[in-house]
Amino acid sequence: MATRNRHVPAAVMRAAVVVLLLLSWGAACGASGSSDSSDEERWVSYEPDVVELSGRLTVSMKFGPPNYGEDPETDQRLKIPVLVSEPMNVRGEPNAQVNIESVRGVKEVQLIFPRERNYDGLVNSRVVARGTLSHAVSGHHFTEVVMTVEDLEAVP
Repeated sequence: MATRNRHVPAAVMRAAVVVLLLLSWGAACGASGSSDSSDEERWVSYEPDVVELSGRLTVSMKFGPPNYGEDPETDQRLKIPVLVSEPMNVRGEPNAQVNIESVRGVKEVQLIFPRERNYDGLVNSRVVARGTLSHAVSGHHFTEVVMTVEDLEAVP
């Protein structure tokens, strides 16, 4: 019985190694196919957890009551404080009545002050905001996630 030479060409071997490395890398990145490692993602929770977010305080002009932009001639113009930060993910609560939905890649959070607060001196500055997060539920919420602020201070 004759034996065959089962030598595999070097180019085929290199291609197979590259394919295996790519498959291994893809599996390490997770089933979603994303190249972002889940260890690098920042997750925070909705209320009642108090969270601390840092970023740049901006002010966005939005149309308010009575028609929220449908009739700019008569609608109020509102100054909306918004914290612009590094992307984060907000974990929803599946059994809650509100805040059910998780949101990924949040970069802007509207700040809501329960007490009168003058933040004008902090606009365009880096700040730290502490408070509770909730999912937008009303016409007064202009970002997908909003924060009820307990404390706001400039970052030195």
